[in-house]
Amino acid sequence: DANSITLEQAHAWSTGDIVVYNSGGSSTGLPLEGGGFLTNGAEYYVVSDGSATIKLALTEDDANNPTAPVVIDLADASGIFNQHSFETRVAIDVVLLATSEGVLHAFAGGTDTVDTAVGDGGSELWSFMPRQFLDKINRLRENSDASIPDYGLDGPLTIYESGGKKYVVMTMRRGGRNIYALDITDMNKPKMAWEILGGTTTGFERLGQTWSEVQSLRMAINGADARDVLVFGGGYDNTTQDPDADGVIPTTRVNDTMGNAIYVVDAATGARLAYFTHDTTTDFDNNILKVTEMQNGIIGILPVDINNNGITDRLYASGVGGRIFRIDIPDYKSEDLDGLCDKGDGDTPQEGFDQCVAIRGGMIADINGDPGNEGFQRFFNEPEVAYYSRGGVTFLGILIGSGYRPSPLNNTVTDRFYMIKDFDAFTVPSSYSVITEGDLYDATENLIQEPIANLDNEIAELRQEQEDCEVAGDPDVVCLTDQDILDYETDARASAAQAEEDLAEKSGWVIDLLDGDAKQKAFSPARIFDSVILFSTYQGTRNSSDDVCLATSTTGQSNVYALNLLDGTAVLDLSNAVTSGGTGGTGGTGDEVGVINSADRSISLNIQGLPPTPVIVFPDPGTGEVSLSGREAIAIVGLEAVFRFPDRFFPVNWEEIILSLIHI
Repeated sequence: DANSITLEQAHAWSTGDIVVYNSGGSSTGLPLEGGGFLTNGAEYYVVSDGSATIKLALTEDDANNPTAPVVIDLADASGIFNQHSFETRVAIDVVLLATSEGVLHAFAGGTDTVDTAVGDGGSELWSFMPRQFLDKINRLRENSDASIPDYGLDGPLTIYESGGKKYVVMTMRRGGRNIYALDITDMNKPKMAWEILGGTTTGFERLGQTWSEVQSLRMAINGADARDVLVFGGGYDNTTQDPDADGVIPTTRVNDTMGNAIYVVDAATGARLAYFTHDTTTDFDNNILKVTEMQNGIIGILPVDINNNGITDRLYASGVGGRIFRIDIPDYKSEDLDGLCDKGDGDTPQEGFDQCVAIRGGMIADINGDPGNEGFQRFFNEPEVAYYSRGGVTFLGILIGSGYRPSPLNNTVTDRFYMIKDFDAFTVPSSYSVITEGDLYDATENLIQEPIANLDNEIAELRQEQEDCEVAGDPDVVCLTDQDILDYETDARASAAQAEEDLAEKSGWVIDLLDGDAKQKAFSPARIFDSVILFSTYQGTRNSSDDVCLATSTTGQSNVYALNLLDGTAVLDLSNAVTSGGTGGTGGTGDEVGVINSADRSISLNIQGLPPTPVIVFPDPGTGEVSLSGREAIAIVGLEAVFRFPDRFFPVNWEEIILSLIHI
């Protein structure tokens, strides 16, 4: 084959591997059909050919073409040997780090060859500072006194690809109201792609401090073809939500002047494509949606692809004011299997088309909507969503915990964790009903589980007490009767059954985040694994001294919770769990091995600061295969392996969902 290159020895390259061509000092490379040569130092993609021969392609897609690879058309190079060579391209890991100085640093993380990891990382490749920070350089260098810290690029980074290019997006959180994007397709030559200046860039006047993570999605907007977009919340309004000069936090909910919006922008240019907020008018043509109750900053957004076709068709968003919103972006081209959403051949869409493609949304929960609530709960996390379908009941459980992130040591409010049911799992509702705390079952006291958690042992103890009393034969002591013991058991089971009935009448449940009298807060998103909800909490105390020469310090305690999706009960014997540092559960009435009760809802962590989101890992059993069957699952928070899931928690069945029409 004229397009094959014969090597001196066998190679181990696979289709799609990248190799660098070396002409061996020759002024010309291997000749190409029609003129030209391979370029010395250029990268090419391997097309598998034989153990000692290769073909080359210009792109990975060409090399992996399933029908026939598109190979480079080489001219006859017979007789050329012992000079030209190919080397595996060295993969360079890059660490991107944003700092409070307002600088994004790119560090070489190390280079890897095919077989060997090389420890040569740590050198800085480049750095980027937005022009808005340039006037701070001298002050930062001299470390001048300042009453307010510099926060710089304090928010989350997002790396994504679009249109064959790779980008990194920076947010500022406490540092400001802007968003910056760099084109890092060539990691050694980054380029400014676009920027959004909150309050200045047209269309982003309502963008607040950029606390919201920018998410890279594909979305079909207004019936158009799916495209690459970025979605983020309007962020945080520090002018209305921060503590005052005396450190007192707002005790009642007030409307924000910025941050109370959701933006959808073009992934390549940052141009606004869609916009949802309260002080606007719904404009179908310009993808603007009025959401009356969106009065506070939006930080957490969870995208949902309900039909698993790679196109986001729903957003769940949480607001600082304790509200949860649902935005539906119908993906009619893939969801409408009955053809009822077809635009038709003419200029006028057939009746009902607007319903199929129009973006709709509204508030679906307001945890501060009931009068008399203590303080008010705030959401600084994105919600998690769990799918449930059993016994004819189907819903999406929205999972989220509250906590005032700007003042993590404040203990004036009892924060809570919520499971809120959205019964319109696969349909866009004609209107959006609002769930308040009064619609939720208060599972704090664990009345479904606690009365019967240790009932068998309690009954055995009562019977032993009865037997000992009868043997003693003391005429002045009234012994328990069989009826007394039966009544005890009946009452316990009736109490638990009544609690289950109370739960069934509600639209979800809520628990107070308390460790004794200490008030915990949830600052990271929840995770779900086989109907087990995992989330972490934090409680902190500031230690002060009358001696002005002594610095104050903060002590913190972190916990991780594992709760049943349906009722908030404990599901694992956490108080006796096998851990690598956990110190046992908190609260509850007992700590007996094998007994699962309130004491097993949470376990403490060896993390004094704010704990991250729990992660489920599946250690390789040694076979090298990716499979849930026969392997264990471990919950990890930070660097701490907290507990192992018993085998019974591994899913062994599935459900196929067949959709016909996703609109009403």
